[in-house]
Amino acid sequence: MKTIKNVQLMVLMLGALYTSGFNTIPNQTTLLSTEVVEVSKKVRVLIKNSRGKVVLRGKMKANQPLSDLFQLDHLPSGDYIIEKIYEHKIEYQIFKVEMLSDFTKNLDADANQPVRVVFGKSYETFKPVMMNRGNLIYVSKMAFKEEELMIKVYNERNELIFTETFKNTGRIYDFSQAKDDVLRFVVTDGHNKYTESFKF
Repeated sequence: MKTIKNVQLMVLMLGALYTSGFNTIPNQTTLLSTEVVEVSKKVRVLIKNSRGKVVLRGKMKANQPLSDLFQLDHLPSGDYIIEKIYEHKIEYQIFKVEMLSDFTKNLDADANQPVRVVFGKSYETFKPVMMNRGNLIYVSKMAFKEEELMIKVYNERNELIFTETFKNTGRIYDFSQAKDDVLRFVVTDGHNKYTESFKF
């Protein structure tokens, strides 16, 4: 599979997805039931600073308090974001570590200065879904809103063979001409990049 012409795009309605063999595509109901099951599972947690650098990382149960894992008031003053990474979604929580300047006037520079942690808005986004049935690859996302998905497909030689940007609906791609090849699918949703490889 060397050229973009070998990729056939099939935009199908939901009913046609089932006849294509995609009868296990996650929907809102299955995602909600999955969340109930995942309460006891570990989720990855990242704390990033305002430059996007990971300053703390760990794993915890979904319903476990963050304070069991991290002491946020020990971070330097500044803006941060918490990312809780589940199987199907990512939850974000913005917070700020502020120095309490009223109490620092009489403290020497080496003393631990009192701080407070102020939480801001929180939001979540669903991860893209990438599934295969034979040579068909399904790419979609729950709760599209106004977000666009950009998909790039690379072959084993890391050559870009296909790219497309879309929103509001899923896509099914036919890679039936990709024989004995491993293709890497990179999907970007504007915030994050997700990668998955499929062998044909």
